[in-house]
Amino acid sequence: MEIPDLVEAIDVMHFNYIIFDAYFMGNVEALYDMRSSADYIIASPAELLGAGFPYETILPMLFEYEGHQLKEICEEYMASYEGSSATVTLVDCSKFDDLATAMRAAMESGDQTKVDIDALQAFDNFDAHLYFDLGHYVEQIATDEALNAFNKALKDVVIFTDHTSSLLTVTGTENTIAVTRSSGFTTYVK
Repeated sequence: MEIPDLVEAIDVMHFNYIIFDAYFMGNVEALYDMRSSADYIIASPAELLGAGFPYETILPMLFEYEGHQLKEICEEYMASYEGSSATVTLVDCSKFDDLATAMRAAMESGDQTKVDIDALQAFDNFDAHLYFDLGHYVEQIATDEALNAFNKALKDVVIFTDHTSSLLTVTGTENTIAVTRSSGFTTYVK
């Protein structure tokens, strides 16, 4: 299913939160398209290997009387994959428009042709990478002023993000990806 089709399908109501237990849903393009669908979204910028979210521990957290414990759910997810492979992001969808404005300014401030795509933090091992760390990408193109504005907007959108030091993958020929940079979002770079 394409993201616009998903957005249209769930457009009949607005959700308090959406949790994606699916590969590569933590990319900024998909989540930006979904910004009006929910207040908060939890997603992974990389592959989800294993059993996905630890539902036996997070389901009670979703039904807490005091409200949803989304940050704690992300922490529980990461704890369940300690010493293994995981990455997770919690975003505040109400802040996406500010991020889009800051991203536009960052793109206009710099030179996209100076990006060394081979040096960017990738989150897949496809022969031609599809998912790169958004923050690392913007660092390579933006002027200092535009980068500072972007980082502030990014910090407002990404409430929580965490990752293991490496990720297991079934994409490509290598089976691990070292993670040295992670802003909480991936992006597609031409």
